[in-house]
Amino acid sequence: MAEITIDSVTKIYGTSIFAKLFGVNLERMASPPAVDDVSLHFAAGERIGIIGQNGAGKSTLLHMIAGTAVPSRGAIDVSGRVNAILSLGTALREELSGRENIKLDAELLGMPVLERDRVVEKAVKFVDIGEYIDKPLYTYSTGMKSRVAFAMNAFHAPEILIIDEALSVGDAGFAEKAEKKIRELCDGGLIVIIVSHDLNAIQTLCRRCIWMSEGRVIRDGAAKEVVREYREQMDLNISRKKDDAKLSRMTARGAILDQLRISVAGSSAAVLRSAKLNATVRAENDMSEASIRFAITRLDGMPILDNGRAPIMIDRIKAGQSVAVEAEISPFPLFNGSYLLKMTMHEDDKVVAEGITAFEINDQPVALGGDPVIKLPFTARPLSGLRH
Repeated sequence: MAEITIDSVTKIYGTSIFAKLFGVNLERMASPPAVDDVSLHFAAGERIGIIGQNGAGKSTLLHMIAGTAVPSRGAIDVSGRVNAILSLGTALREELSGRENIKLDAELLGMPVLERDRVVEKAVKFVDIGEYIDKPLYTYSTGMKSRVAFAMNAFHAPEILIIDEALSVGDAGFAEKAEKKIRELCDGGLIVIIVSHDLNAIQTLCRRCIWMSEGRVIRDGAAKEVVREYREQMDLNISRKKDDAKLSRMTARGAILDQLRISVAGSSAAVLRSAKLNATVRAENDMSEASIRFAITRLDGMPILDNGRAPIMIDRIKAGQSVAVEAEISPFPLFNGSYLLKMTMHEDDKVVAEGITAFEINDQPVALGGDPVIKLPFTARPLSGLRH
């Protein structure tokens, strides 16, 4: 039966195998531990979610379990064959078709011909991308590659399946199929470990959740309880960020932010959703020209959207005047989760006003494997101008 034991494991990047061979201690010169004295045990049939902000050590831990990284200290004992989706392009051959990728992977595992052909057909049916299954992967969309990557790992007889946050299996229909497949595998004794920023997905798919921060395990328990505690901490962080924004707004010279809000409308499908951003800024001094920039980030600061390359330009603002700006983003490609909207007003290269507000999207059907994090520019279009 599959089993994983992690015993007092620490991973420090910057140490080398040569230092270990010759007994040189480079830890003082290295970065802080990516994983710091972690001990865990995973048993057959468990579905485990790992959550935490960027830099918490989640992916490093997965790489060590998968064998693509080694601990600096401690030991990891893995019993069972590991299939890992650690990044979207891993193990995918761009020049081959989806069917050829799945078949080659089965051949490399040494499957008998009859079993291989049966597994390949099941995986191809599961991927469900029509005629594209026989076209080269370089013609695929990101979502289509995700489907192939998931099928390759889920159907090729793993005993331990690892899915990192880099994977998003695409639309809600396929996410539902993937969730059903994961449950089926766990019922057969498989261990599934999922790293994701999608807390709804963790609660839906996982019975157990591990919260990591700065390389250490903060909480290990029932998924609903750990996610609830994590959300409470994130809400506290939002409150602090908003307080910091209020302070910066009060101390900024040149303008005062009176209003900042976001409204999201449209279908629950991310590609059909749109958003409007509203900001009202009051000038304290005359300005010949100013620019307004919006940025959307995750709670951990990971950038998602910004209009830094095409800011909204405003000419000739008099002291006491208010600038009412509305910007539209369409499509608005964000999945479930909590986000921060930040606005900054610049005069030349100086920030004269700024503010931040938090918002949440929770009407999207759960997508497996986390949010697709891509820093996308958008064009903000001013819909109204100056007012007195």
